[in-house]
This record gives sequence, C-alpha cells and structure tokens, in this order.
Amino acid sequence: ANSLHPAMLAMISEYDIHNRGNYLISDCVKEGLIDEKDAEELNDRIYLIYEGFLMRITRGDVHFDEALEKTDQYMEHLFQSYKK
Repeated sequence: ANSLHPAMLAMISEYDIHNRGNYLISDCVKEGLIDEKDAEELNDRIYLIYEGFLMRITRGDVHFDEALEKTDQYMEHLFQSYKK
C-alpha cells in the first residue's frame, strides 16, 4: 500500500512543473488555509521562487544548501502572507 497523500501522488505524476503546485494548493484551499481567489497567484509565486533559485544554482551564484535554506524561508513567508 502506498502511504503518500493523494495530492502528493498527483503532484509527482504531473508532467508540467507549473501545474504540480496546483495539487497541493488545491488541498490548502479545501482545508480552508488559503482563499480560492489566491490559489493561482500563490502557485505562480512558488514557481518563480523555485525557478529563480534553480537558475542561481546552475549559474553558480549560490550553493545548493544555501538555496535550500533560503527557499524554505521564502516559502514560509509566502504561505504566511496568504494564510487566512
């Protein structure tokens, strides 16, 4: 039996990386954590954060561990700003 949350399974099965976040965000909406009107904007911002750090890592501007730490900080701040 697979112990992954259904949203996680759907997310990792999604080919389009931009759409991957929609699965998790839709669960946040269903659970009342964020407003539905903010879901697409939040997903876009998450995508931009990941894309930006990936670009900085590949250019050698930032080390992976530092990028990981900063990404976690940015995500926490971002989710807090959208939280109901």
